[in-house]
Amino acid sequence: MAKKAQMENDLAVEIVSDFLQSVVIVDDEADFDPVLHQAAAVAAKEKQETIKPSRFPKPRLKIPERLTREGNILDAKRVVDAFAERGIVCAILRPAEGEDPSDRTLKISRRADILVLDWNFHADNGDTARQLIRGVLGGDMQDNRRRLIAIYTAERDLGEILTSVRAVLLETKGRTVRRGGSYALDAGDARVVVFAKPESQVQTRRARRQIVAYEDLAGVLIRQFSAFMYGLVSNVALKSVAALRSNTHQLLKQLGPELDAGYLW
Repeated sequence: MAKKAQMENDLAVEIVSDFLQSVVIVDDEADFDPVLHQAAAVAAKEKQETIKPSRFPKPRLKIPERLTREGNILDAKRVVDAFAERGIVCAILRPAEGEDPSDRTLKISRRADILVLDWNFHADNGDTARQLIRGVLGGDMQDNRRRLIAIYTAERDLGEILTSVRAVLLETKGRTVRRGGSYALDAGDARVVVFAKPESQVQTRRARRQIVAYEDLAGVLIRQFSAFMYGLVSNVALKSVAALRSNTHQLLKQLGPELDAGYLW
């Protein structure tokens, strides 16, 4: 029985893998070469400390805080490459300090299958993330679509983040929120799950199970999406939509301009 269940689960994951095409990550600390930049920041800091006092001191080089806080930088290249290995396009938005990413995120999330958010944007203690969750799920209710949102963070207290997300979900009147597994919440057509970045110093043994390597993020999100969408009918629907997606250009090729005269007639 267990073997059959595992086979069904593996089949569901395979179907979801064929269906998923795009993932959007919003992280203010996404970096395509974090090792180089971190080393440069450390070297610059050491140079500052060894400069001898001068009668006319030069302005001190300001080192961006995001380059000196351990564990917070998202290794964008490794994440994008991991999704590419599975045939999934991964777009990364990195909002600058003082920039409101809401409009851009809402637009691109309509085309994305999965949305991944950092939690602490420029030390705002989750304000931007909560705002994005409200906006995206509000749009999804109007479009009547299902949504998986993952919080991928280096913050230490994952339980506090989950409590904060639950409060946001309950802001919608009539919405029922229940636990969807470890550090996951299901709210009707939405699931929000919290994961920790590889260098995170999370507080508990249970939270350490949520640490996900950059190379494993794609696989973990596929399994989460599969569990969220699991069902015989939904799997058949996903398989059918995936087939249509894969063959869209072949279908369009058969509908060339040479058919226009017959269609008008």
